[in-house]
Amino acid sequence: MGTFKIKKSSIKLIFKNSKKLDWSKNYSWVPTTLYPVVGSKVIIFYGSRNKNNFTQTGYFVYCLKTNQVILNSKKPLLKLGKLGTFDDSLALATSVVDVKNKLYFYYVGWIRPKNTRFLPSIGLAVSKKNLKKLKKISYPILSRSSKEPFGCASPFVIKEGRKFKMWYVAIRRWIKKNNETIPIYNLSYSESLDGINWDLKKQNVLNGSLNETISRPWIIKYKGKYHLWYSYRNKDKNFNIGYAISSDGLRWKRRDNKFKIPKLGLNWNSQANCYPCVFKYKKNFYMLFNGNDYGRNGIGLLELIYD
Repeated sequence: MGTFKIKKSSIKLIFKNSKKLDWSKNYSWVPTTLYPVVGSKVIIFYGSRNKNNFTQTGYFVYCLKTNQVILNSKKPLLKLGKLGTFDDSLALATSVVDVKNKLYFYYVGWIRPKNTRFLPSIGLAVSKKNLKKLKKISYPILSRSSKEPFGCASPFVIKEGRKFKMWYVAIRRWIKKNNETIPIYNLSYSESLDGINWDLKKQNVLNGSLNETISRPWIIKYKGKYHLWYSYRNKDKNFNIGYAISSDGLRWKRRDNKFKIPKLGLNWNSQANCYPCVFKYKKNFYMLFNGNDYGRNGIGLLELIYD
């Protein structure tokens, strides 16, 4: 079975928050792009926090040929919802799907309740391919339910034939540690015929320990297999990036020990690697990712080798 490996010499930091924009005062986290990309100029969507620590989604354009950022959005593309809506404190795109010449932005929205750090749901916004006239659906397309009462987040969606497939994060429980509330996640899987109404098919998609947290899935299908990257952590506060392979997208064989991104001792990924996003350009595969503190210090890029 072929697997993806890391070209270690290719790791570099490509984007760092300038802290000069009103909507983007801190963090550049959860990089997201289309798969595959078209052309060497890649539109990379990312979340950033304003002065009130609320996250919205903007984008920058990165040229693979020159290794340069050539544009950074001055305003957020995906904005916070109105006060009291499910996305009034965070609107963070985690998956973009090309559907009939429109872009479907699947995103995390959350509010800030009193007893936990956040309450997440999954939303959908649709725009033209030129990123004009983006319009949100006013309600969450996935939220708390009898089977998943703590909320859901980080959707990743692909379209195969007439069917939409979504892998996403579901909170299993909250724990308290050192006066801090910490969510314990795993992945769930749902299907849809229209990309809006979803049927839950499987919970706890990845096998793991009781206190393991699985976050931000990213999946590609290549040479007849599904390849999944994700963030994971156990007792350690810092995330690592894991890797798994499946024939059907439901039963996964984890290969975390064989996919280790080096922590370079630099201030941006000396302690952690997280939030992977894999894309293909021509015959090459690349991964965008964050490092320390969930992306406080920028977005990295590395090349993957299929062997």
